[in-house]
Amino acid sequence: MWLRRALCALFLFAAGSAHAAHRPTVPLSDGSQSFLAMRCDGTTDVSAQLAEAVSYAASRKMVVSLPSGICRFTSPQVWDQAAVGHWGLRGSGSYQTTLLYDGASVTADLIQIGNCGDPTNHPVYGLTLSNLKIDSNVTMSGGSAMHACGVAQSHVDHVIWGGQNGTHKLFHGPWFDVFDAVHVDFFEAAGASTADSFRLNGNSAGSFGADLYLTHGKISLGRNGLHIGGGQGGTTCSDVAIIANGTNVLIDHALSGSANREVFLGDTCVIDTAGWPPGPTGGGDNILINDPLASNGHMTINGWASSGHANNIHVVSWPSGSIAIGSAVNTNSTGDGIRVEDATTTTINISSGAQINKNGGLGVNCTVPTNNIFSGTEPAANTGGQWAANCHQESGLAPLSNGYRKHPDGIVEQRVQVGFTGAANTILSPAGGNPVALPVAFPNNMFDYSITCTPAGFGNGIQNLSVTANPNAATGLSIFLISSGAVSSPQLVNCRVLGN
Repeated sequence: MWLRRALCALFLFAAGSAHAAHRPTVPLSDGSQSFLAMRCDGTTDVSAQLAEAVSYAASRKMVVSLPSGICRFTSPQVWDQAAVGHWGLRGSGSYQTTLLYDGASVTADLIQIGNCGDPTNHPVYGLTLSNLKIDSNVTMSGGSAMHACGVAQSHVDHVIWGGQNGTHKLFHGPWFDVFDAVHVDFFEAAGASTADSFRLNGNSAGSFGADLYLTHGKISLGRNGLHIGGGQGGTTCSDVAIIANGTNVLIDHALSGSANREVFLGDTCVIDTAGWPPGPTGGGDNILINDPLASNGHMTINGWASSGHANNIHVVSWPSGSIAIGSAVNTNSTGDGIRVEDATTTTINISSGAQINKNGGLGVNCTVPTNNIFSGTEPAANTGGQWAANCHQESGLAPLSNGYRKHPDGIVEQRVQVGFTGAANTILSPAGGNPVALPVAFPNNMFDYSITCTPAGFGNGIQNLSVTANPNAATGLSIFLISSGAVSSPQLVNCRVLGN
């Protein structure tokens, strides 16, 4: 009898002590431990208990579970001791467990993981973070919802940083600052209208910052949606909606001061409505590439890019790099479908499956002369036209609607569209007079005489069409037309000419 009483007393004492200290007492079926005694009632300050839970998990290299409810904390969490790695926190569900900041600082990172002073030399391996939400009850003017430094070979899943239905009081959403092989799955991230919804970068040397896999998520409402800020390679996006940010995807080196290497936006990475309400109205590019440090970098864009308040794809600076645009839908921007401002970008390949149409500006606008556009498709129904004259396409591409391209053998192919008007049965000259200026001078002043011209919707019919070219005029093409009927208003004829 005395032994039974002693054991009961010991059990009650242990249970009561564990409840008072909020220490885990029950191993769960998945092998994690529970801090279910933590009072996540939205009122109690659990700052100390959160820190204790992380310390417990880190010291034992285990996953600790948190209860349902609103876990209110007033002290920004700094989990730098967690750099030992192989630990984790698991809530009861991304809509069930909320870590809600309610402190005095409006500029601090709400949760810092790892050593942000030296993440390269103090990485956090094997982090597991899942089934919870991080938000703020205080309107922040700085800091990130979560600043993860040096996280490597880790999994973050079913985590919401603010999100579409959050308090909308965060500044930056999550920040992955120096990382390696991190999976972020089933997530939401939302930032302030002057901040980043989701930011990431490698280190200043570009030696640590590779392979962040974003899947099954939504990034919205920030000044910048996905901000890839330098020093990284292998960012991959699939089954993610990046929508209603001022600029949906920004690629620069502002966060690390070092060049980016590779970015892969997959065919289910949907990038839409940049610069439109309910998001911030600044910016307006769906994808803005502006990294002057990038050298030999590569970017693949295979998904939807639509309805940018400015341009859908905007290449400001990507020197010596390549961009591959796959079977993407590029439509309904106020500006250009694709806008290229960097002549040093080595190649921009546009696949035959790409659809570039119904944009308010040009389908493809090169603001500087470039010979590095390779296209297997022809833009259509863009209000400002299909191609800018500066877009000198290379061979194997769809015909130009107005412009030129250079073939590998040095032959230059040009296309011009000419309007004619005049009386019936007469030799007509172009409405603007002869000679018709070509988009570019042939380098050797040489025309190929196989010039072809085709009427485009000519209302009165064609009896004969003869074309002559002056081989001594590298920039002029003399075009004459004989029509069988009167032409009272200009009618269009498309001409193709080769030379070198």
